[in-house]
Amino acid sequence: MPDLIIGGAGFFGLTIAEKAASQGYKVLVVEQRNKIGGNSASHKDSKTGIEVHTYGPHIFHTNNEIVWKYVNKFTSFIPYKHKVKTVIADGRVIPLPFGLATYSTYYNIQFTPALMDTYNGLLPANINNTFKETAISSIGEDLYREVVESYTKKHWGCDPDELPVSVIKRLPVRRTWEDGYFTDKYQGIPSNGYQTWLNKMANHPNITVLLNTNVLDFVPTNIPFVYTGALDAFFKYKFGHLGWRSIDLIESHPDTNDFQGCAQMNYADANIPYTRIHEYKHYRPDIKTIGTVIHKEYPRNTEPYETGAYPINAIQDREKLQKYREATKELKGVWLGGRLGSYKYLDMDAVIASALTLWNNKIKPYLEAQCHTV
Repeated sequence: MPDLIIGGAGFFGLTIAEKAASQGYKVLVVEQRNKIGGNSASHKDSKTGIEVHTYGPHIFHTNNEIVWKYVNKFTSFIPYKHKVKTVIADGRVIPLPFGLATYSTYYNIQFTPALMDTYNGLLPANINNTFKETAISSIGEDLYREVVESYTKKHWGCDPDELPVSVIKRLPVRRTWEDGYFTDKYQGIPSNGYQTWLNKMANHPNITVLLNTNVLDFVPTNIPFVYTGALDAFFKYKFGHLGWRSIDLIESHPDTNDFQGCAQMNYADANIPYTRIHEYKHYRPDIKTIGTVIHKEYPRNTEPYETGAYPINAIQDREKLQKYREATKELKGVWLGGRLGSYKYLDMDAVIASALTLWNNKIKPYLEAQCHTV
């Protein structure tokens, strides 16, 4: 009999599984898909040998020294600086995140930090009551309309002002020429791919993985349990369905060695149904390959009872979410976490950091107390 059951084999679940196993506890990891990794799983494309991020691209980045030290137990990283381009409605391509290069390209004049400030904001910077107000006070109305508004409606399927302000605050705005999307101290792509990294986390004699199994079929009554699936699904939707967004990735192999010249091209034009095209060979510039593979990304609403990828956290979700979080506090020997379990839009490093914190502060003491009692 296991000492701990974990529902879900993504980064959150595997981090806790590895920590528990290394402390001598027997862990059963239950995963509904046919391999571990959650949405960070990857695979080798059979035609080109390129590593494809199965459920959409991931770039590891963090300023957290504890997380960086932890993940390097399982993988090394190749240096990689993520750069994003966006096609706007008139066909021009501008760079993201928002900075001097964005403004100079869009307005076709050379920008300075001072000039950028004059173009930004019909609203004072401290007026951040809504998504739109926050965006306009940060980047100005022109770029909000051309880049943010239509793209946001496509990606999230709702009016931007229905979203929490935290969504727009994820988008960097800089008064420099720096064109890297992230500025974290540590950035990279795992040297042997995400799947190899994730498999190594699960490769411990105290960890048993059960695939192709409904996680909710394994909610135990007397064994400590970590759940990383959808928050509302755990409670059988008793307070209603929360809003989730999913994406469909359409894969193809264009007849060329380089389709778009970059890893990620965004499409802000509302008339184009997809939001992004990912070309995976550009995530590994150190490897020379023949041919290429791309994903076109089509966002959509998640069907009832389907596991989504992004928690929307729209206005209509707030009351239900509060009820679910109050219900979570009443659980004993059961912990929910990860992007789905916490209903938070978290990056990989934040997911790992939260799992380490939960292990140290809650799960480890709980298991130690149980063993002491026994």
